[in-house]
Amino acid sequence: PASDTTPSPGMELLQNQFSDRIHGYGLVKAELSESKFRDSCLVSLLDQMSRSGDDFKVWDKDDHTFLQWYINKQMDIQISTGKAAEFLNLTDDHADQIQKQFDKSNSRPDEYFLRAFARIFNRDILLVGSDRVETVLGGLNSKHGKGQPLLFGLVNDSASDSKVFYSLLPDEQQSRDKIIENLRNSS
Repeated sequence: PASDTTPSPGMELLQNQFSDRIHGYGLVKAELSESKFRDSCLVSLLDQMSRSGDDFKVWDKDDHTFLQWYINKQMDIQISTGKAAEFLNLTDDHADQIQKQFDKSNSRPDEYFLRAFARIFNRDILLVGSDRVETVLGGLNSKHGKGQPLLFGLVNDSASDSKVFYSLLPDEQQSRDKIIENLRNSS
C-alpha cells in the first residue's frame, strides 16, 4: 500500500471531493500539530482522544507506538480465543481480515484498528468516508459506547490502495450534537 505521504495521482481529486462532502455535514479537517509519526490513522486517533475532553490516562498524547502496541495486544488476546470478530461487533466472515490486520508484520492501522479502539475504550466512532457514513459502535453486543463519539474521515483510493484518515471537527457555526445526529441518521 502507498504511504500517507505520497498520494496517488487521483488522491488529490478524492481529497477535494471529500472536503466538499464533510463541509456539507458541517465538519472540517482538524489542524494537527507536527508529528514525526506519519500514520494518519494513529495521528488522527490521538488528536480525537486529546480533544474529547476525556482523560485517556493510559499514555502520553504523542506516544503513537504505545497506543498501537496496546490495541494490538488486546486484539491478540481476542484472536487467540477465536472471538475477535464478535468482540468487534462483526460477523465471523471478517475473522481472516481481522487476523491479517493485527498480524505483527502488518504495521498499518486501518478501520479494524479503529473498531478495536472503539470496543476497548467503549467509545463510538463516526467514520465519514467518500461514499458513506459508518457508525462504529463501541459498546458490547453492538450497543452504543459511552460519551460523545469520535469523528473521523477516511479517503480511500482503491486504485492505489491508499488510505488517509482525518480527525474531524465541527466548523465554528455548527453544533457538535446536531452534526452527530445528522451523521448517525446518514449511516
